[in-house]
Amino acid sequence: MKPYIQKNQAVIPFKEKIMIRLLVVDDKPYFRDLIGRFIENKTINGEPLEMVFITSAHYAIQEINDTLPDLLLTDRHIPERNEGFDVVLAALKAGMDKENIFMMSGKFIDKADGLRVVKERIEDGIGGTLPKPFTREQLFDLLGVDK
Repeated sequence: MKPYIQKNQAVIPFKEKIMIRLLVVDDKPYFRDLIGRFIENKTINGEPLEMVFITSAHYAIQEINDTLPDLLLTDRHIPERNEGFDVVLAALKAGMDKENIFMMSGKFIDKADGLRVVKERIEDGIGGTLPKPFTREQLFDLLGVDK
């Protein structure tokens, strides 16, 4: 099965900007679409976002190794691998700053519970967690999206 890969780029006219690359890994179309709608044409610290959506851990790891993203938001439960933890470990190994790596899951009760679960698997932890379902404000706060 070929993975679903979608690239979406916000365009800021009249001024050349450096794009912040956000890699979103989730096998559920609903959450990919929701994140895309929430973040479309948004910025972080005034810089536009380029969003890349991937459904597979295998292709997410390949994307991380080919073009290291600035931010990673991965689901905890994705097919074919050791949940989303393999994606997180690959990002850390590739040189991503742990503060720019985020994990979401319907199994997290809240942010503190999510961080506890992650800390059990990844000693140094990550930048944050997002319980599903989530609001626009929770997503913006997690990623630092300008409001």
